[in-house]
Amino acid sequence: MSQSICSNISTLAATTMALPLLFMSLNSVAADKTGAFVGGSLGQLSNNANEHDLGFERFRMKSPAIGVYAGYHFTDWFGLEGQFSAADTSLEGSNSVIGVLSVSPKFSYYVNENIAVYTKVGVSGVGMTWDSEVAHQNVAQDDYLYGAGVHAGLGLNVAMESGINMRVDYTYLTPNIRQPDGYNLGDIDLSSLMLGVHYQF
Repeated sequence: MSQSICSNISTLAATTMALPLLFMSLNSVAADKTGAFVGGSLGQLSNNANEHDLGFERFRMKSPAIGVYAGYHFTDWFGLEGQFSAADTSLEGSNSVIGVLSVSPKFSYYVNENIAVYTKVGVSGVGMTWDSEVAHQNVAQDDYLYGAGVHAGLGLNVAMESGINMRVDYTYLTPNIRQPDGYNLGDIDLSSLMLGVHYQF
């Protein structure tokens, strides 16, 4: 089932990335580029957590993810954005979830009136939790990990009429993960590819 979900996400990503070509062939629609915005997203979270000293294999490497994001565009090229995303990373015999909260400045470049590419760099907090009674767990009292680190992202945004925007967003982050007692487990790699829709006020 997870392969089917990932396949559908890839198809949606390809379709969304093709949208600008359609818009470029049409007359550009002047879009509102400043002010507050809020939206939601669906996509995929990839991680290499199991390659580190986390006790045993708890997290699926590629998982469907859901997110919400909001922010404010001060100008047509600069804004601030906050985002929360979560993924069910459960494996057979292990119930686990990864959540990411991020804040970042966002820099946009408009190709025309309604198509923009953007980049963002910021900080993220990460929480990783699992079922503490799973067989093979070697530290029964520790059923969560936490961490923080920097992230960088790239995206493509298509603004349509009436304030509706669609976007494809890729983010890469390397949080430093710790146990509840503060023991440092080192950095892990996380990345997300999300398809989002938001309203620009």
